Amino acid sequence: MKNNILHPDLPINLLNEINKIAIKEGIKNCYLVGGAVRDGIISKLPGAEQNKLKDIDILIEGSAIKLANKIKSLFGPNRLEHIEIHESFNTAEIIVDGVNIDLASARTEIYPIPGENPIIKLSEIDKDLARRDFTINAMAIEISSKKLIDLYQGQDSILKKELDFIHSKSVKEDPTRIIRAARYASRLKF
Repeated sequence: MKNNILHPDLPINLLNEINKIAIKEGIKNCYLVGGAVRDGIISKLPGAEQNKLKDIDILIEGSAIKLANKIKSLFGPNRLEHIEIHESFNTAEIIVDGVNIDLASARTEIYPIPGENPIIKLSEIDKDLARRDFTINAMAIEISSKKLIDLYQGQDSILKKELDFIHSKSVKEDPTRIIRAARYASRLKF
C-alpha cells in the first residue's frame, strides 16, 4: 500500500511509537482499522469531502489491555490523559497526546442469542475482519509495513459507493447494523 491512502489526520509518529511498544511487549502485529482506513481511502477520491478523524482504532494480535497498561506506565499522566479498560471485550480507550485511540484485541465473536453481547475469543486479523459489519469497515493497515489488508474488497465497495455486508448473518447477529447502514449511506453518500 502506498502512503497516499493514509488519512491526512493520522498521527504517524504516535502510531509508530505505539507499534514499537507493542513489539517490545511480544505483540505480533498492530493494525489500523475502522474509519481511519475507510475515510483515508475515501478522502483520495476525486471530489471527496475530507472527514475529520474522531478517533483511531488500533487492532492488535495480543492483549489490548496489556498494551494499554504498558503505554500508561511508559507515557505517564503528561501524555496519557485518559484510560478506560473493558475487560469483557479485551479493549481499552485511551487518550494520548490529545488523540482518542481505541485499542482492541483481534477476536472472533459468537452470538448465543441474536442481538445479545457476543462470546469473545482472541484470534488473528483475518478472523477479526470477518466478524465486522460492512466490507468498507473490514480493511486494515499493518502499522509497521503500511500494507493494506482488504480481504473483502472494501476498496471496490468504496469505488462503487456501495454498502455490502460481510456475511448473511450480519443483521441477525446485530440488528443495529441496519441503522448504521442508513447513517453511512447518508454521511458517505453511498
